Amino acid sequence: MIFLANTFLSALLAVVAAPRVATPYFSAAALDADSGRVLMSHKGDDICYPASCTKLMTLLITLDNVRNGLVKLSDIVPTTRLSLLEKPSLSGIPHPGAMKLSDLLKVLMVKSGNDVAVMIAEHVAKSAHPEATTDRQRVDAFISDMNKMCRRLGMTKTLFTSPNGYPPAPKSKRLFDSSTALDMLKLAREIVLHYPEALDYTSIKNCTLYDTKGRKYSYKSHNHVMSSPKYAIEGVVDGLKTGYHDTGGFSLVLTATKDGKRAIVAVMGSKKHEERDAAARKFMIDALNAISL
Repeated sequence: MIFLANTFLSALLAVVAAPRVATPYFSAAALDADSGRVLMSHKGDDICYPASCTKLMTLLITLDNVRNGLVKLSDIVPTTRLSLLEKPSLSGIPHPGAMKLSDLLKVLMVKSGNDVAVMIAEHVAKSAHPEATTDRQRVDAFISDMNKMCRRLGMTKTLFTSPNGYPPAPKSKRLFDSSTALDMLKLAREIVLHYPEALDYTSIKNCTLYDTKGRKYSYKSHNHVMSSPKYAIEGVVDGLKTGYHDTGGFSLVLTATKDGKRAIVAVMGSKKHEERDAAARKFMIDALNAISL
């Protein structure tokens, strides 16, 4: 069963069906990663749809299970029946196929493969939840772990219903993956402070990988603030994740360092990725300047 945080949250999300998109963004927030101090918040507590930024929790849960010895980065992870049903963005790995878990995490962050998120969720849950015996049960168990982590991190307005953030089908009973800008900052702060190895994946601008049959795949990051000279800042941008779907708009959870200080920014629900990227760049510059004083 997918974990529902509480009755109030379920009722709240049931009425949040309209698009959460605005110009230049629906909501935004920034914080000092070290202290957790919120530097800026515009509608930071308002419910938004993080889309593929959801995959940051999938990354965190996976790395936590690696740390606990339940799975290994060297594990070979196969495509699955459920992963075949996912819609773009996709990895391009044909079925049957397989790739190392460490490489799949790169695909998850760089290409934002929805199929890969399902592959990873099933693989992790197979070890973490041996009581789950079917593909669907394993994915649901993984999603439950995502929401348990939300409770632990104090992400009180977040509900994840998938491992990838893809919107539910029009007649589906599944709710949208929902969060807030401030909740997404809590997630990102947990990652950069306690799972810094995640930055090895979120900082990749482009990569070439091979599956177990030697087939070659090349991917390029959607994080333009990190990869494009147009958005260059004084500092080092090393993540984290972009997201998009029609109802949630363009979103970005961004992190960077300057003079040994780290800031995290979340810009959620822009109508255009150019608006999102420009806003995230500006907020990051302001945040880094504020904490470098």
